[in-house]
Amino acid sequence: MLDAAALETFRNIMKSRLMFGIIAIRESYITPDQLQSALELQTSDSAEVRIGELMLRERLMTGDQVERVLAIQRQSSDMPPDIILDTGILPREILEESLQRFLAT
Repeated sequence: MLDAAALETFRNIMKSRLMFGIIAIRESYITPDQLQSALELQTSDSAEVRIGELMLRERLMTGDQVERVLAIQRQSSDMPPDIILDTGILPREILEESLQRFLAT
């Protein structure tokens, strides 16, 4: 069970660029290091580019992979966090590692 602070953080990232990256890692489309690099690139890009568009531009993912991640993200955005973690849609280790990387930037 997540504590209140973790639950709030989880809710905040569910629709974010980080959630896209977590799903892409879980699906083995990218590595955590590739996500970190893409997030840094996205932050430094003067034009606001969606993370999926950036993944395509940098040839880290295919169009089909981006669409699959977006579909999973839409499905999971309405699920309670504990169910997502309990069902393995988002393993706790990936969430914790991604949160640590995200908060460190």
